[in-house]
Amino acid sequence: MTDISDAFTSRFKPAAYTQIPGGSTPEDTDGDQRPWLSDVEEDPQSRNHDDRKYKGFTEHTEKLVPEQSLMSSATPWLPGILRHVPWLGFIALGVSGSMMAVTVAILATSNRSPVTNWSIQPTVYLAVATAVGNFSLQLAFAHGVTISWWYKALRGGTIADLHHYWSFGNGFIAIFTAGRSINKIALAAMCVALAVIDGPLLQRASTMISRDVTLPITLNVSIAQQLPKGYTSLMLGRIDEPVVLTAPFAQVMKQYNAKNPIRAGFQGCNGTCTANVPAAGFSVNCSAAVGTPIDYNPIISNDTKGSVGPNTQPIFTTNLTWSSGYGHSLAESHNPEQVILTVGYPNTTNCSGTFYTTTCTLTEAVVEYPISLVNDTVALNSLATNLTVVAIGNSTSDVVDGYDAGQNVTLGGFFLAGNDLFGANTSQSFVGAAGLFELDDLNTFASQYIVNFEFVENCQYTWRDPTDDILLALQEIMFRTAISAANASVSSIISTSQGDLSFPTNITIPARQTSTQNIYTSHFGFLWGALAVMALGIASVLPTFNGWRHLGRSMTLSPIETAKAFNAPILTTERPHSNMAVTQLILEVGSRQVRYGEVTTVMSNSSIDRSLDGRLISQRGIGVRRLEMGSPDEVMTPGKGATFDN
Repeated sequence: MTDISDAFTSRFKPAAYTQIPGGSTPEDTDGDQRPWLSDVEEDPQSRNHDDRKYKGFTEHTEKLVPEQSLMSSATPWLPGILRHVPWLGFIALGVSGSMMAVTVAILATSNRSPVTNWSIQPTVYLAVATAVGNFSLQLAFAHGVTISWWYKALRGGTIADLHHYWSFGNGFIAIFTAGRSINKIALAAMCVALAVIDGPLLQRASTMISRDVTLPITLNVSIAQQLPKGYTSLMLGRIDEPVVLTAPFAQVMKQYNAKNPIRAGFQGCNGTCTANVPAAGFSVNCSAAVGTPIDYNPIISNDTKGSVGPNTQPIFTTNLTWSSGYGHSLAESHNPEQVILTVGYPNTTNCSGTFYTTTCTLTEAVVEYPISLVNDTVALNSLATNLTVVAIGNSTSDVVDGYDAGQNVTLGGFFLAGNDLFGANTSQSFVGAAGLFELDDLNTFASQYIVNFEFVENCQYTWRDPTDDILLALQEIMFRTAISAANASVSSIISTSQGDLSFPTNITIPARQTSTQNIYTSHFGFLWGALAVMALGIASVLPTFNGWRHLGRSMTLSPIETAKAFNAPILTTERPHSNMAVTQLILEVGSRQVRYGEVTTVMSNSSIDRSLDGRLISQRGIGVRRLEMGSPDEVMTPGKGATFDN
């Protein structure tokens, strides 16, 4: 018996001691004395293991192998800061942090950016960034849980402590039932779970709105800056003034009278554009209104009968005349061709007052028209009676004394059309002793400017000045004519022998374009909230990495590795295995067949007959039923309602 004891203590390594209910408890004694090593029973069929039964215990020892040989194949325990750095965990934390920067960049770049600039919506990029960030954070947390679990086991603690470390890292419900057992793993798990709200927050951080955007653009305009000679009218017979409109100008007047929108001549505007367009127009020079006294009371004669005269007086007059600018001979100096507007209107009280007369001279010039362009429709904006003159036109008279019949006139069409549209010669006369008055030649245009309509019997006349309205209308007609002249074939209208027909028609002008754009707008309040929960998650995971430098190998929470740490007999290998990485351990025992279920172990005389790898050697005595992982040929399916021993 002494030889067996000596051999065991000097060369054999006990693998496990299993106490059998009813057996005695071993107590260590000084030196190599083991009084409980008695009544050893040897199994003659055991070849690879030394299975000995002692009082109340069964000791399983490995095959007799020199200790030096065993230790030479063992994996060393090598702690250190740089030996087992959890690179994957740190990289995952870095990726999660970088996704915070990516979300900031996306929202900053897309803020107030047109929707057309983004083939993929910013919210899609944000969703991808948050998904990557949250996945990386959870990956880092899983590494932190593993490190914390093994570091806690290395420092020592209860089995409940280890369970809590594992359960907090794998189930959120366990945190609420932790009570005083809450730890850094639980706090980190809550922060990581909270981090998932960054997705909804960031989805609200970018929305689409509409706004008016004003940008400088360039417009291509087809418009004449000077009318071709003789473009608007024609003289017939021996009459020394225009009498008929040319076909192109007649078309212009038709469109004006119908108030057709101006659509031709402008390109390059998408939206609403404003610009000042230089084109053929009128330089206007108006005199100040001159007032003269007027009395509409009837004239009573000085004869014995006291007869009353008609006393016909002007009430409202508008008239346009045309001037060639030449005198009666070619030797006389000449002025540019002109259209002259004369306007008269009264302001009276009790049939007497003042009659005002205004005269305006219109000559051709290059002026700037303030326009608005909505897509391809042009509107004249707030035309002034006297537009900004860019250059005085060099259109001199087309007609001189001794003209030829059928000669064309450049501005004569405005004289003709203006009198048709705006001409008035309204007068008043007394028609009887009863004090009745009548208005002669009162037309539609004149009626628009009456201020007081109660003048039939008291001849109290007040009329508005029509000058500005007439000038604005003539400017619009000229603008339409300039567009028409640039887009028409003038060679079919005027003989080239009458002058140079070359004039600028295609020009490029700066403009301001205002268009309604759909743009992305960023709501940075939601961004700050998302960044806060993401940063909190990263900050909570970092402490779980504490302790990696104390671990002597790379570790996992694989159930195989943790079972090996608890010295599960089924994972016993011939080579030293307690410090094997799980990948090495799988290479050693991965081919073993296992099954979970009911295992019956026979107890006889306070001893159990089991081999080192868990195989049943013999069955004697009372059986102990347990649920455990074992070899498939030793495991049975548990019966319903069955109970089991420890």
